Amino acid sequence: MKFLALFIISLVFSNQATAQSVPSQLTHNHEHAPLVKVGNDTKVKYVCQLCPHVKNIYQTTVYEQDGQCPICKMNLIELHPRTVTQGLTLHTGSGNYFISGGQGREDKLINVFYHKPRDFNSNSKVLLVIPGAGRNAWSYRDSWVEASEKHNVLILSPAYAEQEYDFASYHLAGIVSNLVFNNKQALAEGQKTSKYRFKNNELVFDINNEAQTWMFNDFDRIFESAIGALAAPQTHYDIFGHSAGGQILHRFAIFQADSKAERIVAANSGFYTQANRNENIPFGLKNSRLSDEHLRHSFAKKLTLLIGELDNENETRGSMLHTPTTDKRGLGRLSRSHHFFEHSERYANKLGATFNWQHHTVKGVGHDFKKMSQAAAAYLYE
Repeated sequence: MKFLALFIISLVFSNQATAQSVPSQLTHNHEHAPLVKVGNDTKVKYVCQLCPHVKNIYQTTVYEQDGQCPICKMNLIELHPRTVTQGLTLHTGSGNYFISGGQGREDKLINVFYHKPRDFNSNSKVLLVIPGAGRNAWSYRDSWVEASEKHNVLILSPAYAEQEYDFASYHLAGIVSNLVFNNKQALAEGQKTSKYRFKNNELVFDINNEAQTWMFNDFDRIFESAIGALAAPQTHYDIFGHSAGGQILHRFAIFQADSKAERIVAANSGFYTQANRNENIPFGLKNSRLSDEHLRHSFAKKLTLLIGELDNENETRGSMLHTPTTDKRGLGRLSRSHHFFEHSERYANKLGATFNWQHHTVKGVGHDFKKMSQAAAAYLYE
């Protein structure tokens, strides 16, 4: 069955992120790196991250030593064969590995970028970090390295390839499918201004009620893959996402109430799935199969909306969706977050649910994933 809604391709909600170098002694400690076979060699190899001069990490210059790319100065990353990592080990410092996609996507791969702090032990926290629309998990991982070492937190940041996980699969985590976009003129104008303006009837999609196929299920699997490799006793994890990652995570709290996530921090989301039954998916739950009892569990989750004070209607970084539905909730990310939170609290009260969600504003910060990551680290671990 088709339902009208809004959609934009993955680049629309990008936070325009670029990576910055962080202290090499923290970010790239490969003294315990495992031998990885690349071609006919078994020595660890390194390549530049995806950037303007690298479109495919398997078709670019390969380096023998770790460090920075001589062209763009971005931090090099480990090159692994593009296959599920067998006999997984996580060495101290930064690295990456592959796991298979979830149900219905077993032939896809998720590249998990991690940082294991020097003092990792059975009491260390574990944090999953979900990137924005740029899917640049390596940059997000790097932005958490200092906090990882300071607070002894294992960082796991999954990269979902854009060609394999489109807007429906990533931003909306698979709760809809078969998205079709028709307004090329609006798209072209949005690419110039970063403001995408659509009518409410310019796209159709199918509702996907098969919960086992939603991307949310990957997060527990990623956590378990790392903890299993480390033979560690941790049973729960924290999770942080910015921009598109924030969109994913507030929906994660709503749709996947039984996960192993202990604290969920959704930062600077562009638009929200309202936790009430006034509007249809993806803007509400009117046509969803979620029961009131399910929502009571969702409202009991420890979800925090972390929003930059300057991520308002005047913010030019990132892209913003404007429709009659979204604009009724605010013209900027800050105002939309307040609308979402207040309406969610009212609906929780209507259901007689325990409401454990929180809203925090970060002073002097706009749409900046590095500064929001710093704020999240302080909020979670200080």
